Amino acid sequence: MNSMKQILTEWRRYLNEHSVSPGFYPPQFSEMIKKLKELARNNWVFFDTETTGLPERDGSVPNFVQITQLAAIAYNPNGLNTMPTQVTDGMFNIKIILTDATQQEIDRQQALINAGEYEGNVDYSIPGLLKMNDYYGGANVPRVDQATGAQMFNEYIQKQKEQSPTGQIVFWAHNSPFDAKMTNLFYQRGGLSAPNIAVMDSIAIIDNYLKAVLEYILANKEQANAEDKKIIDKIEATSPRTKKKYLASKLGMLATAFEIDSASWHEATADIGMTMEVLYSTLQYLQDPNRGGRFAIDNLSPKYRYNRRMTWVILKQK
Repeated sequence: MNSMKQILTEWRRYLNEHSVSPGFYPPQFSEMIKKLKELARNNWVFFDTETTGLPERDGSVPNFVQITQLAAIAYNPNGLNTMPTQVTDGMFNIKIILTDATQQEIDRQQALINAGEYEGNVDYSIPGLLKMNDYYGGANVPRVDQATGAQMFNEYIQKQKEQSPTGQIVFWAHNSPFDAKMTNLFYQRGGLSAPNIAVMDSIAIIDNYLKAVLEYILANKEQANAEDKKIIDKIEATSPRTKKKYLASKLGMLATAFEIDSASWHEATADIGMTMEVLYSTLQYLQDPNRGGRFAIDNLSPKYRYNRRMTWVILKQK
Protein backbone atom coordinates (compact mmCIF):
# COMPACT_ATOMS: atom_id res chain seq x y z
CA MET A 1 0.00 0.00 0.00
CA ASN A 2 1.52 3.36 -0.98
CA SER A 3 1.67 6.34 1.36
CA MET A 4 -1.34 8.02 -0.28
CA LYS A 5 -3.55 4.99 0.40
CA GLN A 6 -2.22 4.68 3.94
CA ILE A 7 -3.08 8.28 4.73
CA LEU A 8 -6.52 8.06 3.14
CA THR A 9 -7.21 4.83 5.02
CA GLU A 10 -6.22 6.48 8.29
CA TRP A 11 -8.24 9.58 7.40
CA ARG A 12 -11.35 7.48 6.74
CA ARG A 13 -11.11 5.81 10.13
CA TYR A 14 -12.79 8.91 11.49
CA LEU A 15 -15.67 9.07 9.00
CA ASN A 16 -18.29 8.16 11.55
CA GLU A 17 -17.22 11.12 13.68
CA HIS A 18 -17.28 13.49 10.67
CA SER A 19 -14.44 15.43 12.32
CA VAL A 20 -10.91 14.10 12.08
CA SER A 21 -9.66 12.82 15.43
CA PRO A 22 -6.84 14.66 17.22
CA GLY A 23 -4.82 11.46 16.81
CA PHE A 24 -4.57 12.05 13.05
CA TYR A 25 -2.24 15.02 13.59
CA PRO A 26 1.29 13.74 14.45
CA PRO A 27 3.55 15.44 17.03
CA GLN A 28 6.21 16.15 14.38
CA PHE A 29 5.52 18.97 11.93
CA SER A 30 7.58 17.24 9.22
CA GLU A 31 5.25 14.24 9.40
CA MET A 32 2.19 16.50 9.22
CA ILE A 33 3.56 18.15 6.09
CA LYS A 34 4.03 14.74 4.49
CA LYS A 35 0.40 13.91 5.21
CA LEU A 36 -0.81 17.23 3.86
CA LYS A 37 1.28 16.86 0.70
CA GLU A 38 -0.37 13.49 0.07
CA LEU A 39 -3.85 14.85 0.77
CA ALA A 40 -3.07 17.77 -1.55
CA ARG A 41 -3.36 15.41 -4.52
CA ASN A 42 -7.12 15.82 -4.02
CA ASN A 43 -9.09 19.03 -4.31
CA TRP A 44 -9.81 20.64 -0.95
CA VAL A 45 -13.22 21.99 0.08
CA PHE A 46 -13.30 24.60 2.83
CA PHE A 47 -16.71 25.09 4.41
CA ASP A 48 -18.33 27.11 7.14
CA THR A 49 -21.65 27.41 8.92
CA GLU A 50 -23.32 30.36 10.59
CA THR A 51 -25.84 29.55 13.29
CA THR A 52 -28.28 31.07 15.76
CA GLY A 53 -26.24 29.89 18.73
CA LEU A 54 -24.14 27.15 20.25
CA PRO A 55 -24.87 23.70 21.65
CA GLU A 56 -25.17 23.64 25.41
CA ARG A 57 -22.44 22.30 27.68
CA ASP A 58 -24.11 18.90 27.98
CA GLY A 59 -24.05 18.49 24.18
CA SER A 60 -27.74 19.18 23.74
CA VAL A 61 -29.00 21.55 21.04
CA PRO A 62 -32.12 23.65 21.70
CA ASN A 63 -34.67 23.52 18.88
CA PHE A 64 -34.10 27.21 18.10
CA VAL A 65 -30.39 26.68 17.41
CA GLN A 66 -30.03 26.09 13.68
CA ILE A 67 -27.76 26.73 10.74
CA THR A 68 -28.59 30.03 9.04
CA GLN A 69 -25.93 29.85 6.32
CA LEU A 70 -23.96 26.98 4.80
CA ALA A 71 -21.16 27.84 2.40
CA ALA A 72 -18.24 26.02 0.79
CA ILE A 73 -15.49 26.78 -1.70
CA ALA A 74 -13.47 24.12 -3.52
CA TYR A 75 -9.79 24.71 -4.21
CA ASN A 76 -6.96 23.07 -6.08
CA PRO A 77 -4.28 23.05 -3.37
CA ASN A 78 -1.52 23.16 -6.00
CA GLY A 79 0.53 20.66 -4.05
CA LEU A 80 0.86 23.37 -1.36
CA ASN A 81 3.61 24.89 -3.51
CA THR A 82 1.57 28.02 -4.23
CA MET A 83 -1.60 29.55 -2.82
CA PRO A 84 -4.59 27.25 -3.50
CA THR A 85 -6.76 28.39 -6.40
CA GLN A 86 -10.54 28.23 -6.54
CA VAL A 87 -11.86 25.62 -8.95
CA THR A 88 -14.44 26.41 -11.60
CA ASP A 89 -17.99 26.16 -10.21
CA GLY A 90 -16.49 25.48 -6.78
CA MET A 91 -18.66 27.92 -4.83
CA PHE A 92 -21.65 26.87 -2.72
CA ASN A 93 -23.67 29.33 -0.65
CA ILE A 94 -27.18 29.06 0.75
CA LYS A 95 -29.11 30.64 3.60
CA ILE A 96 -31.56 28.59 5.60
CA ILE A 97 -35.11 29.72 6.30
CA LEU A 98 -35.67 30.32 9.99
CA THR A 99 -37.87 27.71 11.63
CA ASP A 100 -40.94 28.60 13.67
CA ALA A 101 -39.08 27.69 16.86
CA THR A 102 -36.20 29.99 15.92
CA GLN A 103 -38.53 32.85 15.02
CA GLN A 104 -40.37 32.51 18.32
CA GLU A 105 -37.07 32.69 20.22
CA ILE A 106 -35.99 35.72 18.17
CA ASP A 107 -39.23 37.49 19.11
CA ARG A 108 -38.73 36.61 22.77
CA GLN A 109 -35.14 37.84 22.82
CA GLN A 110 -35.95 41.00 20.87
CA ALA A 111 -38.67 41.91 23.38
CA LEU A 112 -36.15 41.56 26.22
CA ILE A 113 -33.61 43.65 24.30
CA ASN A 114 -36.18 46.37 23.65
CA ALA A 115 -37.07 46.43 27.33
CA GLY A 116 -33.40 46.55 28.37
CA GLU A 117 -33.82 43.23 30.18
CA TYR A 118 -31.77 40.89 28.01
CA GLU A 119 -29.16 39.07 30.12
CA GLY A 120 -25.82 38.69 28.38
CA ASN A 121 -24.09 40.34 25.45
CA VAL A 122 -26.72 41.55 22.97
CA ASP A 123 -24.24 41.01 20.12
CA TYR A 124 -24.52 37.26 20.78
CA SER A 125 -28.28 37.16 21.07
CA ILE A 126 -29.96 35.66 18.00
CA PRO A 127 -30.90 39.12 16.64
CA GLY A 128 -27.29 40.15 17.22
CA LEU A 129 -25.88 37.08 15.49
CA LEU A 130 -28.16 37.51 12.47
CA LYS A 131 -26.89 41.07 12.12
CA MET A 132 -23.26 40.03 12.62
CA ASN A 133 -23.56 37.26 10.03
CA ASP A 134 -25.44 39.48 7.54
CA TYR A 135 -28.29 36.98 7.42
CA TYR A 136 -30.70 39.42 5.81
CA GLY A 137 -28.17 40.53 3.18
CA GLY A 138 -27.23 38.77 -0.05
CA ALA A 139 -30.27 39.19 -2.27
CA ASN A 140 -28.96 36.63 -4.78
CA VAL A 141 -28.23 33.92 -2.20
CA PRO A 142 -30.83 31.10 -2.31
CA ARG A 143 -32.96 30.80 0.83
CA VAL A 144 -34.20 27.26 1.36
CA ASP A 145 -35.49 24.95 4.07
CA GLN A 146 -33.22 22.38 5.68
CA ALA A 147 -34.35 19.42 3.57
CA THR A 148 -33.80 21.30 0.31
CA GLY A 149 -30.48 22.69 1.54
CA ALA A 150 -29.19 19.24 2.51
CA GLN A 151 -30.07 17.85 -0.92
CA MET A 152 -28.36 20.81 -2.61
CA PHE A 153 -25.22 20.25 -0.54
CA ASN A 154 -25.20 16.55 -1.47
CA GLU A 155 -25.30 17.51 -5.15
CA TYR A 156 -22.47 20.00 -4.62
CA ILE A 157 -20.31 17.38 -2.90
CA GLN A 158 -20.85 14.91 -5.74
CA LYS A 159 -19.94 17.54 -8.33
CA GLN A 160 -16.75 18.44 -6.49
CA LYS A 161 -15.71 14.78 -6.33
CA GLU A 162 -16.19 14.54 -10.08
CA GLN A 163 -14.05 17.65 -10.60
CA SER A 164 -11.22 16.51 -8.32
CA PRO A 165 -8.31 14.85 -10.21
CA THR A 166 -8.50 11.84 -7.86
CA GLY A 167 -12.28 11.63 -7.59
CA GLN A 168 -11.93 12.42 -3.89
CA ILE A 169 -12.07 15.63 -1.87
CA VAL A 170 -10.71 16.71 1.50
CA PHE A 171 -12.94 18.88 3.67
CA TRP A 172 -11.55 21.60 5.95
CA ALA A 173 -13.13 23.93 8.52
CA HIS A 174 -11.89 26.23 11.27
CA ASN A 175 -13.08 24.43 14.42
CA SER A 176 -14.40 21.46 12.46
CA PRO A 177 -16.05 19.65 15.42
CA PHE A 178 -18.56 22.49 15.71
CA ASP A 179 -19.27 22.78 11.98
CA ALA A 180 -19.49 19.00 11.62
CA LYS A 181 -21.92 18.74 14.53
CA MET A 182 -24.15 21.53 13.23
CA THR A 183 -24.10 20.09 9.71
CA ASN A 184 -25.06 16.66 11.02
CA LEU A 185 -27.95 18.29 12.89
CA PHE A 186 -28.90 20.17 9.71
CA TYR A 187 -29.14 16.86 7.82
CA GLN A 188 -31.01 15.19 10.66
CA ARG A 189 -33.63 17.92 10.74
CA GLY A 190 -33.82 17.83 6.95
CA GLY A 191 -34.61 14.12 7.03
CA LEU A 192 -31.45 13.01 5.18
CA SER A 193 -28.37 11.04 6.21
CA ALA A 194 -25.25 13.16 6.65
CA PRO A 195 -22.52 12.44 4.07
CA ASN A 196 -19.62 10.26 5.18
CA ILE A 197 -16.95 12.94 4.97
CA ALA A 198 -14.21 13.51 7.54
CA VAL A 199 -13.38 17.16 8.14
CA MET A 200 -9.85 18.40 8.82
CA ASP A 201 -9.49 21.23 11.33
CA SER A 202 -7.20 24.18 10.54
CA ILE A 203 -7.08 24.89 14.29
CA ALA A 204 -5.13 21.64 14.73
CA ILE A 205 -2.32 23.09 12.60
CA ILE A 206 -2.40 26.31 14.65
CA ASP A 207 -2.51 24.61 18.06
CA ASN A 208 0.02 21.86 17.44
CA TYR A 209 2.69 23.55 15.34
CA LEU A 210 2.32 27.34 15.13
CA LYS A 211 1.78 27.70 18.87
CA ALA A 212 4.71 25.38 19.58
CA VAL A 213 6.98 27.82 17.74
CA LEU A 214 5.43 30.97 19.20
CA GLU A 215 5.53 29.62 22.75
CA TYR A 216 9.23 28.81 22.25
CA ILE A 217 9.80 32.37 21.02
CA LEU A 218 7.97 33.82 24.03
CA ALA A 219 10.32 31.83 26.28
CA ASN A 220 13.36 32.93 24.24
CA LYS A 221 12.45 36.49 23.30
CA GLU A 222 15.98 37.36 22.20
CA GLN A 223 15.45 35.08 19.17
CA ALA A 224 12.30 36.85 17.99
CA ASN A 225 12.33 38.94 14.83
CA ALA A 226 9.82 41.61 13.80
CA GLU A 227 7.48 39.15 12.07
CA ASP A 228 7.43 36.78 15.05
CA LYS A 229 6.60 39.67 17.39
CA LYS A 230 3.82 40.90 15.10
CA ILE A 231 2.16 37.47 14.91
CA ILE A 232 2.32 37.06 18.68
CA ASP A 233 0.99 40.57 19.26
CA LYS A 234 -2.01 40.00 16.97
CA ILE A 235 -3.14 36.66 18.44
CA GLU A 236 -2.27 37.19 22.10
CA ALA A 237 -5.37 37.56 24.25
CA THR A 238 -6.23 37.77 27.94
CA SER A 239 -8.48 35.20 29.58
CA PRO A 240 -11.48 36.96 31.19
CA ARG A 241 -11.53 34.25 33.87
CA THR A 242 -7.86 33.90 34.84
CA LYS A 243 -6.64 37.27 33.50
CA LYS A 244 -3.65 35.41 32.06
CA LYS A 245 -2.40 35.93 28.52
CA TYR A 246 -2.67 33.13 25.98
CA LEU A 247 -2.32 32.60 22.23
CA ALA A 248 -5.77 32.52 20.64
CA SER A 249 -6.92 30.47 17.65
CA LYS A 250 -9.66 32.87 16.53
CA LEU A 251 -9.87 33.18 12.77
CA GLY A 252 -10.07 36.97 12.57
CA MET A 253 -7.06 37.42 14.85
CA LEU A 254 -5.00 34.93 12.84
CA ALA A 255 -5.99 36.65 9.60
CA THR A 256 -4.82 39.98 10.97
CA ALA A 257 -1.55 38.40 12.12
CA PHE A 258 -0.83 37.22 8.57
CA GLU A 259 -2.10 40.46 6.98
CA ILE A 260 -5.18 38.81 5.46
CA ASP A 261 -8.35 40.88 4.99
CA SER A 262 -10.73 40.14 7.88
CA ALA A 263 -13.25 42.94 7.33
CA SER A 264 -16.13 40.50 6.72
CA TRP A 265 -15.28 38.08 9.53
CA HIS A 266 -18.36 36.07 10.65
CA GLU A 267 -19.92 35.91 7.16
CA ALA A 268 -19.54 32.34 5.92
CA THR A 269 -18.04 32.87 2.46
CA ALA A 270 -15.56 35.43 3.83
CA ASP A 271 -14.62 33.07 6.67
CA ILE A 272 -13.89 30.31 4.17
CA GLY A 273 -11.45 32.45 2.21
CA MET A 274 -9.79 33.54 5.46
CA THR A 275 -9.51 29.93 6.67
CA MET A 276 -7.80 28.82 3.46
CA GLU A 277 -5.39 31.77 3.47
CA VAL A 278 -4.62 31.45 7.19
CA LEU A 279 -3.87 27.74 6.77
CA TYR A 280 -1.63 28.32 3.75
CA SER A 281 0.14 31.29 5.37
CA THR A 282 0.75 29.29 8.56
CA LEU A 283 2.28 26.41 6.61
CA GLN A 284 4.48 28.81 4.63
CA TYR A 285 5.67 30.50 7.82
CA LEU A 286 6.48 27.18 9.48
CA GLN A 287 8.27 25.71 6.46
CA ASP A 288 10.40 28.74 5.56
CA PRO A 289 13.92 28.31 7.07
CA ASN A 290 14.20 32.09 7.38
CA ARG A 291 10.91 32.45 9.24
CA GLY A 292 9.24 30.07 11.71
CA GLY A 293 11.04 27.17 10.07
CA ARG A 294 14.38 28.39 11.44
CA PHE A 295 13.48 26.69 14.70
CA ALA A 296 13.66 22.90 15.15
CA ILE A 297 9.88 22.53 15.07
CA ASP A 298 9.92 18.75 15.34
CA ASN A 299 11.58 19.12 18.74
CA LEU A 300 9.02 21.61 20.03
CA SER A 301 5.71 20.86 21.73
CA PRO A 302 2.86 23.26 22.50
CA LYS A 303 1.66 23.71 26.04
CA TYR A 304 -1.68 22.22 25.02
CA ARG A 305 -1.96 19.92 22.02
CA TYR A 306 -5.06 20.05 19.85
CA ASN A 307 -7.77 17.94 21.49
CA ARG A 308 -11.09 19.14 20.08
CA ARG A 309 -13.64 16.43 19.45
CA MET A 310 -17.18 16.36 18.15
CA THR A 311 -19.86 15.43 20.64
CA TRP A 312 -22.94 13.68 19.31
CA VAL A 313 -26.07 15.69 18.66
CA ILE A 314 -28.79 15.50 21.29
CA LEU A 315 -31.94 17.37 20.33
CA LYS A 316 -33.45 19.39 23.12
CA GLN A 317 -36.88 21.01 23.13
CA LYS A 318 -36.88 24.34 24.86
